[in-house]
Amino acid sequence: MTPSDLIGAAGATSIRLRLDALTPEDELARYLLDRLTGEQVAAITRALLADPVTVTKLMIALPRDLVGPFGLPETAITDERTVRVRNSACDRPAMLLANTDDDQGASLGDVTLIGAKQLTEEPDPWVDAAAAGLGLSEGQIAGWKAALRGLNTADDWTLHQIGTYVAMTRERIESDAVPIAMALGWALPALRLPRDSGYFMGLGDKDREQPRRWKKLFEKLVSDRKPLLVKQRPNRQIIEGEELRSQFDEVRDDIPAEVHPAIEAFIDTAPGWGLEAEALAGFEWEGQSVLQLFSGIKLKKTSFAQETINFFEFTLPDRLSPADEEYLVALKGRSLKETRDDDRDFFEAHRDDLGQDKALRVKWERFIFGRPIECTDFLEGLLRAIERLFGQVNLVGGPRKLVIKSSRRTRAQFLDLNADVGLSFGLRYRGLPALIGPLVEWDVPYLFAYEELLDRAKARQKKYRRNESTARGAIQIKFDIALTVGGDKATVQLIWTGQPGVIGLELPKDVGRLLKRPFVRSQVARLPVSRKGALQSVSLGDVGTLQPAFGQDAGTLVPRTNIGEDIAKLFPKALKAARSGGLIDGEGFTAIDTAWSHFAGLYAEALNALQSSGYASASLIAQAEAYGALLGALLRHAVGDLNRRDLWEPFLSIGSVRVIGGAPSAIVAPWHPLRLAVSTAEQNPATVAV
Repeated sequence: MTPSDLIGAAGATSIRLRLDALTPEDELARYLLDRLTGEQVAAITRALLADPVTVTKLMIALPRDLVGPFGLPETAITDERTVRVRNSACDRPAMLLANTDDDQGASLGDVTLIGAKQLTEEPDPWVDAAAAGLGLSEGQIAGWKAALRGLNTADDWTLHQIGTYVAMTRERIESDAVPIAMALGWALPALRLPRDSGYFMGLGDKDREQPRRWKKLFEKLVSDRKPLLVKQRPNRQIIEGEELRSQFDEVRDDIPAEVHPAIEAFIDTAPGWGLEAEALAGFEWEGQSVLQLFSGIKLKKTSFAQETINFFEFTLPDRLSPADEEYLVALKGRSLKETRDDDRDFFEAHRDDLGQDKALRVKWERFIFGRPIECTDFLEGLLRAIERLFGQVNLVGGPRKLVIKSSRRTRAQFLDLNADVGLSFGLRYRGLPALIGPLVEWDVPYLFAYEELLDRAKARQKKYRRNESTARGAIQIKFDIALTVGGDKATVQLIWTGQPGVIGLELPKDVGRLLKRPFVRSQVARLPVSRKGALQSVSLGDVGTLQPAFGQDAGTLVPRTNIGEDIAKLFPKALKAARSGGLIDGEGFTAIDTAWSHFAGLYAEALNALQSSGYASASLIAQAEAYGALLGALLRHAVGDLNRRDLWEPFLSIGSVRVIGGAPSAIVAPWHPLRLAVSTAEQNPATVAV
């Protein structure tokens, strides 16, 4: 089975799964084979055409200049541009298109993209096709799938690399009946990694079904061994031919003679992947002692300017302009104590490129911005950033302008953010632009409309999964805060870090449920013993101190819509009972009833405003004033123990969540009427200072 055969089988299976998920109510589905080679598109199409059931569901229209030489039937080929074919009539539930032309990307935005990433993210189609006829057990197949899943998360791979890797793995199992783990090590040259048949054999039977175990092993290969085959150290320093020659002379007798010609050719070639590196990768790393060639190579100290040159030379060789190259050469020879305009210009132009090497990106950020300001409260961090900026510019030099720019720019970059962290930030701070006004320019795409971004991702990808990682990169949002005064400009970096373990992270979901029942009563149970077996008390900073409730995550404070008493029904009913029982006179009943109706309307309006516009709405203060008026009416007219039990208690429980399982206690939630007003008041002085 060739790599092309595997790509065809796996791609066809992936498309068939999408077709099977369609319902009669769905509109025409348009699938786009995005930026694949003509051979790959043809292989997938042949596999689809071989299935009579698929042919009845799928219209295929592929550009002739892409697949013309590969012998596909004329019924699957078109001379029209893909953008035009997309809108043509179709008598089947779905349409398959193909595209390699970047200038059609915007016009094809409403189709479902199926590119290399989409075809390789699920290992099942690949393994199912490759394992056919090998007689593998279910456990062996599960281990193979786990390995591919770990591989895909360890680094970015081309479709050809994945296809070749799986095909070589099958070839090894079929020809020599070796274990899957050994075959996966033998096939590593397909990934431009040195062959090491025993590398994965140390994994236990249980670990072999855990993708994270495979991921760690692949990541180590990518970080430690992959650079060596292109004559780089792990930190991208070049390994000179003389160094390799000297090392080879020392270890020649320890390396089998059949490997010597490949090593000689590798030493004489220029850095980078080529036929010589491919030939060397085909020998066993340990079994044939190839590792000895690199065992004595040591790291050299180098400037971050040289690291940048190495990065672009070997990772993005055509990205730099001649002016950029001259700038980096000049940067190597000057003092780095102060930044200049050309430093900032280079960083801004290549910020996304540098993001491919996180360590190098951090060095550039420190060079451009100095030590970043880190915070968990964005307002507090913003004020500290402005304070620092004020000390770096001449404040009387002209008009002032403050620009807040997020380092995440694209949809994909924002979707890499922990979804709950992104939703929490948006709800908490989306009112700031309105509160601060036009004096500050906000360049933060998608951040204050994160719900819409997630909804769009779900609509475009049926198997979309929210990012729930708590790694540092997934819970941090970096901002460039720039202050311009006349011709003077200063910039600092602000890093806001979300706190995934705090109870407030569930606030967006809780508010969403509150909109349906604003006055629902709620309670949660404490978790008295920690995971380590120690006694613990309730902490708002640790969801692990509360038991998961309502069939939802720990930290959720609002039940589903069918659980819990509704004070909106309970309070008016109790008020009428108090009137009929003689506990409240007519004047008191009218006063309390009027105040309740006024407060209830404003409170529901305030919760809607909180979700849509954050703490910028005046209704958040208005509902607190209505809350105070109702409190005053109760104080004047609802006296006595029975009224305290039947009226005061439910009223005062609004926005409070009872904690059961110990001494009487409650959590005053962010949607408590007075907390809504306090949070609004807290943001207003800060925005005035800005």
